[in-house]
Amino acid sequence: MECEICGKPHSAKLPFNCVTCARTELYPLRVAHVQTLLEKEHYEAKVEAVIGEKDDDANDESYMLNGDLIDERESREALSLERLRSEIGEAQLVIDAAAEQAQSLQRKMEEQKATIAASKTLVNQRKSDAESATHGLDGRSNKEVEHVTASIKRREYHFDRQHAEIAYSRAFLCKEAASLAGLKYRRRRTKDRASGLREDFVIGGVPIFDLRELNSAPPAQLTASLTNVTNLIVRVAQYLALRLPSEITPAHRDYPLPTIFQPSASYDPRDSPFPGSANAQTSDSGNGDQKPLPRPRTLYIGERLPKLAKEDPNAYNFFIEGVTLLAWDVAWLCRTQGVGGNFSTWEEFCPVGRNLWQLLVDDDTPRHRSNGSVKANDPAHSKSSPPTSDLGRFSHGTAHSFLGTAEGNDYMRGWRATAPMKIMDQVKSFLQGEMQSAEWELLDEKEWDDMDVHEEPVAVGPRPNGFDDAQSVMSLAPESDDVGNRTKGWTKLKSRNVQGRE
Repeated sequence: MECEICGKPHSAKLPFNCVTCARTELYPLRVAHVQTLLEKEHYEAKVEAVIGEKDDDANDESYMLNGDLIDERESREALSLERLRSEIGEAQLVIDAAAEQAQSLQRKMEEQKATIAASKTLVNQRKSDAESATHGLDGRSNKEVEHVTASIKRREYHFDRQHAEIAYSRAFLCKEAASLAGLKYRRRRTKDRASGLREDFVIGGVPIFDLRELNSAPPAQLTASLTNVTNLIVRVAQYLALRLPSEITPAHRDYPLPTIFQPSASYDPRDSPFPGSANAQTSDSGNGDQKPLPRPRTLYIGERLPKLAKEDPNAYNFFIEGVTLLAWDVAWLCRTQGVGGNFSTWEEFCPVGRNLWQLLVDDDTPRHRSNGSVKANDPAHSKSSPPTSDLGRFSHGTAHSFLGTAEGNDYMRGWRATAPMKIMDQVKSFLQGEMQSAEWELLDEKEWDDMDVHEEPVAVGPRPNGFDDAQSVMSLAPESDDVGNRTKGWTKLKSRNVQGRE
C-alpha cells in the first residue's frame, strides 16, 4: 500500500515518512481497543443484572441487554443454588473430617479401655502375689535373720578358735626358739651387800648386757651376745608374722655380723652390702646419679666402748644407735604382745634381756589388754579355758587381729615411743657422762705384773668371797663358778701418776 501523500509503500524496514502514514497504521489498534472496552461494559452490565439486589416480592423481570434475553430471577436462583451447593460441599467435608476424627477417638478409647482392663488385671494379680508372698513374712524374716546371725556367730567362733590355735602355735614356737637359743635367767649376789641379789640374763651362755652397762662390756662377749639376740629376735618376728619397725639383718653368707637399719631406711628392696666390705666401698664410690644405699647401724665392736669413742667416734655413734634400735625393736615386740608397761621412759628400753625374758619365757609377767581387744566369743579367753597371754595374738600376717586395723591401733594406743631418736640421745648422754665421771682403765696381766706394791688396787667396800682384786665393784661380774681367778678387768686406780705410763 502506498501513502496517498508521499506515494511511498510502507514496510517494516522503511520508517514512516509523514503523519498520515503513522495515523493510518494506528487506526486498527484503536478500533480493537474500543471493541474490548465495549465488551467489558456489556459483561459488567450483565453481571450486575444477575447478582444485583432486587426486591423479592417484585415480579419476574426479563429484559434485553445488548440483544441477550436475561431472566433475572432465574439467574439469581441459579447463583444461590450454586452457592448452596458449594456450602453443602464444604460442610460435607467438615462432617467427613469430624466423623473420621470421631472414629479415631473411638478406636483410641477402646484401646485405652483394653489397656486399663489389662492393667487392672495385672495389678490385681500382683496384689494377689504380694499378699501370698507377704503372708507370714515377719515370722520367716525373723527366722532368716536368726539363721544368718547364728551362721555368722558360728563362723566367727571357728575363725576366733582357729586364730587362737595359730596364736598358741606362735607362742609355742617362740618359747621353743628362746629355749633353744639358751635364754636363761640367773640371780647372784653382788659385791655391794646393800644392793642384794643381781639379775642376769644369758643367751647361748653369753650375758645380755643392759644398755647402761655397755662401757664395761668386753667387746667379744658383747658382739656374741648381740648376734645371738638378733638371731632370736628375727626368728621370733618371723614366727609372730610381725614386721619390726627397724629392719634387722642377721649374720649370713658374705655378711658375718648382724646390723640394723633405721626405721626410715628399713625394708629397702635393694641389698645393702656388709659395712666395710669391698662391695660397700664400691657402692659408696659408684654412680652419683643413683640414690645411695642406706647405711646400716652396726651391732658389733672390736674395742671396748670408751676406747672406741676416742678412736672412732663415727663407729661409736653407729654402734650406740644400733643397740638402741635393737632395744627399741625388743620393746616394740613386747608392746605388741601385751608385755610390760607403756615404755614411757628410756630406762625401760635398756634391759634388753629382761624384756626378752618377759616376752618369751616368763608367764607371770602382767599382760596389757586394751578395751575390746578380747572378744566375748574368743575361745582363747573364754571362762572355761585357762587364762592365756596375748603372745601371738596380734600380727601383720593375718586378717584376724591385724595390727593395722582399728582394734590394733586401740591396742597400741599407749605406745608413745614412736621414734627412737630421743632414746638414742639419752643413752649416749648417759654413757658419755659415765665415761667422763669415772676414771676407769683396763689392765692386762703384764700390767699387773709390772705394777709396784704401793699401786695395788683399792676396792671400794667389802669384797665377798670368790672375787679377785682385778674385778671392779661396778663391773658385770659373772658367777664364781664360771669365771675362775682372772687378773683382767675394770678397776679404779688409787693413783694414776705412774712412772712410764700415760
